[in-house]
Amino acid sequence: MVAVAAKAKSGQNAKRKRNVRDAKTAAAKPSKAAAANTETLHAFDREHGTETGRLILGHNLWSGQKHDRHITAYHGTAPSVFSQMMALWLGTRPPHALREYSFLDIGAGKGRAMLLASEFAFHQIIGVEMNPELAAIARSNLEIWQKKRDALNQQILKNGQLLSGPGRRIAVKPSQRIRLLEVDATELEYPDGPCLVYLFNPFREVVMRRLLRNLERQFARRPGKLDILYVNHECRDVLKAHAGFSELWSGSVPLTAEDAAADHATIVRDAKDLFESTDDEVCSIWRLRALFAK
Repeated sequence: MVAVAAKAKSGQNAKRKRNVRDAKTAAAKPSKAAAANTETLHAFDREHGTETGRLILGHNLWSGQKHDRHITAYHGTAPSVFSQMMALWLGTRPPHALREYSFLDIGAGKGRAMLLASEFAFHQIIGVEMNPELAAIARSNLEIWQKKRDALNQQILKNGQLLSGPGRRIAVKPSQRIRLLEVDATELEYPDGPCLVYLFNPFREVVMRRLLRNLERQFARRPGKLDILYVNHECRDVLKAHAGFSELWSGSVPLTAEDAAADHATIVRDAKDLFESTDDEVCSIWRLRALFAK
């Protein structure tokens, strides 16, 4: 089973690894700055009462799964990056209506991308996370989020009844099916219909190749029904070499000042000597076009 705990900020992109051999030492001996920032919360969590922060290095996420050594790290998707990636993807004119797509976050971690995705009218939202501790946190966050959404919808409906009139529209939040699966991402059975897969650099090249083989098997007769949003795309070359995928967009996505500051505080607190923060993410968007042989 693969521990796709991920949302990494590593390598040559947003969070650059400086000395892998010092990873355990750095984690075991946090700096004074890190200790001083222990209680810092991302604005997203302060607003919603969730817990999606921190950076957890890959070797601290091992849980006895067969792909443990290929884990990158856990770090929550910046909300500003997610919203821009969605806008860029919608700008590619997906071949199906948004309401037909299943959104799948591979390496869901604590579930932040799942929560952000629920603001869009997807058919359903599925997170895949093999680390049991992260999965438990994600489920708690989903419960908090759903209770808040239910309360908001009740309030909107109540106000709508009081203020109803000709032509009035009540903007109730969509209520999709949202679930988290603790399954191997390389063995996941994808739902019928078009799928949008979200990757925040969850694992290294070995697992990426296995993930693509699984996608080949299931989408061989479903061309045009699989798109990928790839954030901090360290394994981009694997996709570029794949005959079935077309790169629709590639470039740098800037973080808002708020998200950049939160990222920097997280890096200082959790992995100062291993990564450095930047104010953007290198990303790409892909679409499966070709048919594969069985």
